[in-house]
Amino acid sequence: MTGCSVAGTLKGKGYLVGLGTSLAGGFAGYIDGSGTPKGTVDISHCSSSVAVSELLVPPSYIDVMISIGGIGGFGGRLKNVNIVDCHATGNIGRLGKMLDGGEAVDEFLCAAGGFAGWIIDSSVEDCSASGNVIGYFFSGGFAGIIENSHVNRCFAAGI
Repeated sequence: MTGCSVAGTLKGKGYLVGLGTSLAGGFAGYIDGSGTPKGTVDISHCSSSVAVSELLVPPSYIDVMISIGGIGGFGGRLKNVNIVDCHATGNIGRLGKMLDGGEAVDEFLCAAGGFAGWIIDSSVEDCSASGNVIGYFFSGGFAGIIENSHVNRCFAAGI
């Protein structure tokens, strides 16, 4: 993918992948290139100007929260991707649980970052995040968790 951009607001119920993992991102909630013929997905010169906020998991899923969720300005979880010159400018809000009455309660275990919640087995170069991040567990200006990845010449400018 090259030269893509998105703008707007992402708010509402979180989507679940696997056993209770909620993933949300301004550009994509989850990108996994491991199933492609090349084994990776290449993304370059893309941007996300999306405020990601108040993603709440329905009460029926609260008891199965055994995986870490991810929320980020560009991607919730980025796995087996090569990203070059991509930027995220939206603020990152809360990812939490919703009671039967619709009331929000404490966040569950979640990775939150201005660019990505979770970066796994990936390469990220010349990227930036400039939104503010609100998170309680694995939170960072650029990424909440970076696992077995190369991140070069990237920065975060939010609070």
